[in-house]
Amino acid sequence: MHLIINSNTCVGSEIYKRLNKEYISPLIGTLIPNDDEYIEFIKKFQSILNSPINVTLHPKNNTSFERQSQNKYYQHRSIAVPYPIIQIENIDIHCIHEENCDKTLEKFKRRFERSKDIIQTNNYKILNVLVFTELITEHNDYQEIINDFLTNEDINTINIFLGPNKYKIQTDNIKNIYISNSYFDNISLERDSSFVIKANNQDISTDILTNYIKDIMKNIREINVL
Repeated sequence: MHLIINSNTCVGSEIYKRLNKEYISPLIGTLIPNDDEYIEFIKKFQSILNSPINVTLHPKNNTSFERQSQNKYYQHRSIAVPYPIIQIENIDIHCIHEENCDKTLEKFKRRFERSKDIIQTNNYKILNVLVFTELITEHNDYQEIINDFLTNEDINTINIFLGPNKYKIQTDNIKNIYISNSYFDNISLERDSSFVIKANNQDISTDILTNYIKDIMKNIREINVL
């Protein structure tokens, strides 16, 4: 079964590596710094695959991320600014590891077509993941953003949120999953110079999500055999 693993940060690509599977998500080596835009992307994913794609070196103005971080771009010593921005509908996807706009657009379109081809096989699952410490923008109500993420109704899609026990939502189906882990309990929400929560640890998050996804896929295969 093909896995299209979408993530707002590099967590998705790290999961692919641990699963030893080919990248087939468009969101590889990318960052969506506005959490609401990431949620919009996954909710409209299959229709977005047919939307026009543009590339620019200029992010939108006055986004939540810019207002909070005081920067339009993701700031990190290893990231060269400006970097290409893929724009789809009203969504900015920051290609933080790229430099050339034409090559970035070509690569992204190729990944889009690959995802479309996979979906046509009917032998796939779309896994959308989000980690509490990978919420890039600050929120007055974290429960609200988590609830908004865990609203998937598509039978071939699974949304997985990883976070603290205090925000856990009891879901009654496999399409929306909240994984609680004590690592995220009582952590500080203080952010570093890149505007990322200092307590964020991608290795821990990726390991937890990868192990959970392995169990999900094992159960799906067992069900299909019966």
